[in-house]
Amino acid sequence: MRNAFRPGRLLSLAALAILLYAGNLERAPASVQLIATDTPQAALSTPEQADAYQLPAPREGQINIREVNGFSDEFNTWYIYGLISNDTATMVNDIVVNIQLLDANGEVLYSDTTNPALRTLIPGEASPFTLYSYEALTEVHTIAAFIEGHGSSEVARANLDFSGITV
Repeated sequence: MRNAFRPGRLLSLAALAILLYAGNLERAPASVQLIATDTPQAALSTPEQADAYQLPAPREGQINIREVNGFSDEFNTWYIYGLISNDTATMVNDIVVNIQLLDANGEVLYSDTTNPALRTLIPGEASPFTLYSYEALTEVHTIAAFIEGHGSSEVARANLDFSGITV
């Protein structure tokens, strides 16, 4: 049994290999603009301004996109990732994030939707989102992200009580 197949170890090694590979990929070229938008208001960030530029403070009463970034690989397919936050007073679910890759003239080269990692967000909670373009795109100039839709929810988070624990 000592040499039995262990899927957990294989998955851990595969995840480590993916992280190492992604860490060695080049970031988006300096000419690619990144736009993070909350529902009604747009904000712009370019890679060369990344250290100095701050996205606007989140607006209360809406779901905000806090960050959006991306990079292309050697096949010119794009990996986009970001972070959203629920800055409303209610729990929300089924959030849809629309990602657009635009050329220098503002024409949409690619558009798709994705969902955050967490299906339901309580007030003040944040969740990452990711998207893979599935198409080779060489003329990307701008990455834009928009909240396209969401629902509201009444789900309660589980409370954990710990007792009888000795260290």
